Order: sequence, then C-alpha cells, then structure tokens
Amino acid sequence: LFSCLLVVWKNHLVPERVLLDVIGATLLAIGLGLAVYGVLRTSEWGWVIPKPDAPSLNGVSLTVWLIILGGLTILAFIDWETRLITRGREPLIQLSLFHYRDMTAGLTVFFVQYLVQAGVFFTIPLFLSVALGLSALETGIRILPLSFGLVAGAVGIPRFFPKASPQRVVRLGLLLMVAGIAVLIVALDQYAEATIVTVPLLLIGLGIGALASQLGAVTVSAVPERQSGEVGGLQNTASNLGAAMGTAIAGLNFDRRTNHVVSNQRYRRPEHSLLGQGAGQCSACEWAYRSCPTPT
Repeated sequence: LFSCLLVVWKNHLVPERVLLDVIGATLLAIGLGLAVYGVLRTSEWGWVIPKPDAPSLNGVSLTVWLIILGGLTILAFIDWETRLITRGREPLIQLSLFHYRDMTAGLTVFFVQYLVQAGVFFTIPLFLSVALGLSALETGIRILPLSFGLVAGAVGIPRFFPKASPQRVVRLGLLLMVAGIAVLIVALDQYAEATIVTVPLLLIGLGIGALASQLGAVTVSAVPERQSGEVGGLQNTASNLGAAMGTAIAGLNFDRRTNHVVSNQRYRRPEHSLLGQGAGQCSACEWAYRSCPTPT
C-alpha cells in the first residue's frame, strides 16, 4: 500500500520539472535590447541620416541597423520556439497564444498605454521644472490632475458602471489618452504656461484609469484558464517594452520641443533679458555716480 501511494504521489502530485529555454530567452532579450538601444542612441546618431561625426554604415545611421538586427534576432527566436514545439519540448512562449485576436489586441494596447504613460511621466515634470522653472512642490501640484483622473477612472468605472462592456471601456480609455495628448501638443508653444497641462493630464489620467480597470481582464479572459499565467508574462513584457520605448522617444524629443520654450521663458524674465540687464547696469552706474564725493 505504501509503495502504491508513493508511485501515485510521484506521478500525479509532484509537478513535472520544466527546464528554462535559455537559448530562447537569450535571443528574445538580445532582439528587444538591440531595438531599444537603437532608439536610445538616435539623439546622437540620428534616425536614418547620420548626424555629423556619428557612426554609420553605407551612409545609413546605426540606429536603423540596430533595429533591423533586433528584428532579425526576434525572427530567429520565433524559429527556435517553433522547433522546440515541433520536437515536443517546452518553449519559452507558446506561439499558438497569438492566434487569439483579443489577447493580441490587448497586448498591443498594453504596449501603447505604457509607452504614452512613460512618455508623459518623463516629459511633463521636466517641462514644468526645467522649462518653466517651477519648484518641486509646484510641479507636484500641477501633476495632481493626472492622479485624480487615474483614480477616478480605475475605481469609478467598476463601481458606477459595473455592467459596462470591457471592450467599450478600453476603447474609451484609448480615446481619452489620445485626446489628452492632442490637447497637450496643440497647447505647447513658446509662450506656454503651467496651466496648459491641467486638462490634458486629467484626460490622460482618466484614460489610463479606464484601461487599468478592464484591460487585464480582457486580455486574460481571451485564452483558456490553463494558459493565463503565460498571458500574464506577455503582459509584463509588453508593458516594460512600452515603458522603455516611451521613455526613450520622449527623451529624444523633449529637448527639441522645449528648447524654444526655455529660451522664451528665460528672456521673458527681466533679469535675463537684454532690456533688464541694461536697466540694471544703468541703475548701478547711477548709484555709483551718486556715491562719489563731490570734487572741491
């Protein structure tokens, strides 16, 4: 009896040990890393046409070649995973998951959401503190509408609209995010003030909150329950990749977009303008003249 229990326990209760697909994980990491690194270096290398003194290959910026090399590496990863599945071995990712359209769409939205979210979190505080010269406390107060909108969307939609279609909520969240970005781009110019970020951040926060309330459930429910763990890993990958790309792209375009704002704000202040400097010099000369003793 004891021997029978031992056999049953070994065959059915002890989980089978699955070896990590080291080659697949390495190929995927290298492919994604090359693509992200290429985007990060565009400020120094340029996108397609190389900048002066920047490295190039056949007259094309290394950014393009790194992105192409990263894509080819990911194709090699897909081919490797297909071979593992054909041989009956455990792959890093079950490629059949991508046959579920709702799951693929959900992962795409995850990527876009975190791309926009990381870009906003990177650029808006820098714009307020560097371009407009606000203090850390003033910058935090100006960013509060984003938090208010996020909490309102994430908590309010499930509570007040429990029967709302998850797909419609996701579409609404995307529309709100796009609307917030559009308003921010239109309002940002060389005469921009801190108040221009209030409405865009509120819209973006509502959009992110709406997505946070339903997007995960939509993505996971698109596949069988036994594969939900793999979908969770794909969600984390899409989120991290979107955040990396969003930060990289936002960092590249921040200086280009705000240089005029910084210059304008600097010369709008009397102590930094030519007129203000001249007035200060005249005042100093007048004070020195009056301070001199009268010659006898």
